[in-house]
Amino acid sequence: HRLVEQTVVMTRSEAKEQLPTLLKRHKHVRYMWIPYEDAVVVVSNDPEDDLPLLGPGTEVDDGKGGKKKILTADDTQPKYTRDEQLAPLRG
Repeated sequence: HRLVEQTVVMTRSEAKEQLPTLLKRHKHVRYMWIPYEDAVVVVSNDPEDDLPLLGPGTEVDDGKGGKKKILTADDTQPKYTRDEQLAPLRG
């Protein structure tokens, strides 16, 4: 089967707070803690034909009476600029 992977960076508190939601919305979720930083890389994988329901972006009928989310460019924009992401490493 084909999977769609989404990767986001969150703070530790955001990752902890969103854990129940992420586990409910996605088939596979993995956290990668960045040592000595307040950052967590969250990677989710979902079957191509079973993308998470609801949320921002364009929604279309899934053919089963529900909605399927289609990712837009806004969904994939980073929260921080490249300089902001690298600032802790440049310290």
